[in-house]
Amino acid sequence: MERKGFDIGTPMALLLFAVFTALVMGVLSVSADVYGSAQKRDGEMLDAAIARQYLATKLWRLDGLFPVVLDVDGNEATEGPAFTYVEDIEGIRCRTVLYLYNGHIYEYFGLDGLDFVPGDGEAILEVDDVRFIRTDNGVRVELDLLNGETESLAVGYRSEVD
Repeated sequence: MERKGFDIGTPMALLLFAVFTALVMGVLSVSADVYGSAQKRDGEMLDAAIARQYLATKLWRLDGLFPVVLDVDGNEATEGPAFTYVEDIEGIRCRTVLYLYNGHIYEYFGLDGLDFVPGDGEAILEVDDVRFIRTDNGVRVELDLLNGETESLAVGYRSEVD
């Protein structure tokens, strides 16, 4: 009778395959977390860039002839500074208020003379703080972003630039 020896090859191959599979799964898990956080960060940066550009475009389209009020004491908005302007749209006086409320810059648009309550309008950008500063030909908006950085947008009124 021939004696058969124990073949270690098959269990070792299975063990190595299990270790390889665990390593691949670990790498995939870490990669998914990194990808998810990068995607979230990039999405937030894109949203903020779009909101800042919207804000700059909104302010640029003013022609400087309509009444523009910088409410730096926060009289119109309870939490801080507001930028208010009134414009004539096809014979109807409309008011726009850009203001800080609940950690967001809000935009309120309505008929001039209607009651304005903080929280009215749409949130357009999440920030820690905002400052509106009148310049010779427009306004400078200083934004304290959530990541601790401060960004400044200098926007000239259209009539001053054209």
